Amino acid sequence: MGLYTVSKRIARRIWSEGTIIRLEPSLRGMLKIWYAGKRHTCPCCHSRVRRFLTDSRLCPGCGSGPRHRLQWLYLEKEYHLFGRNEAVLDIASWRYFQRYCLRKTALRYHSMDIASRWALEGGDMTALPYKEGVFQVVLCSHVLEHIPEDQAAMREMHRVLAPGGMALIQVPLQGERTFEDPEATSAEDRERVYGRADHVRIYGRDIKERLGRAGFDVELIPYAEKYDEMDRTLYGLDPEETLIIGKKH
Repeated sequence: MGLYTVSKRIARRIWSEGTIIRLEPSLRGMLKIWYAGKRHTCPCCHSRVRRFLTDSRLCPGCGSGPRHRLQWLYLEKEYHLFGRNEAVLDIASWRYFQRYCLRKTALRYHSMDIASRWALEGGDMTALPYKEGVFQVVLCSHVLEHIPEDQAAMREMHRVLAPGGMALIQVPLQGERTFEDPEATSAEDRERVYGRADHVRIYGRDIKERLGRAGFDVELIPYAEKYDEMDRTLYGLDPEETLIIGKKH
């Protein structure tokens, strides 16, 4: 069992979740020193580390996983988000990204989650608590596969986007056709059928058509392929992760 796993277990025994969230930057600062090295560089927090943590390949410095790092690279290098003054809705936010946007950018940043302790606002993705057309950017990373009424969630993302706005969506993709089993209703069934007890489908590349029915113009971008194998190793990217860009016109 590694230092990271042991540290998490000890922290959860002695502190509340709220205390851990407040102390996270300091705790990660210590992990960043412990795991310092030259093999990997996190594009989000710029930590240089000898390895990422656990099978999820998390950055010791900021907690980013491969999907967060790929999203960050696209938003920074292609969309130039962090230099803009735009309204952003981040659904099921990632803590480091939220802190960065609030403290180091001019973005009008909103985060929303149905249950999170750190999201700025609570709400249901199938009935977003915002007016129509108020955001230039909506971020939704690995959320839709948890939502039974995904078409309602897609329509809501489209509704709150301003004309010309962009939704950057990520989901686990497998094959061409989306698979759903209506008889997989228990956690045990979903674990057996989808590999995760909290998933309700396995998306295929036909998610493009699903999002199209919600009103989006959709492009699937294999963005990790922009980087060669050396850079994918350096940044800790998953070559299979696809970015789904939905535009509202």
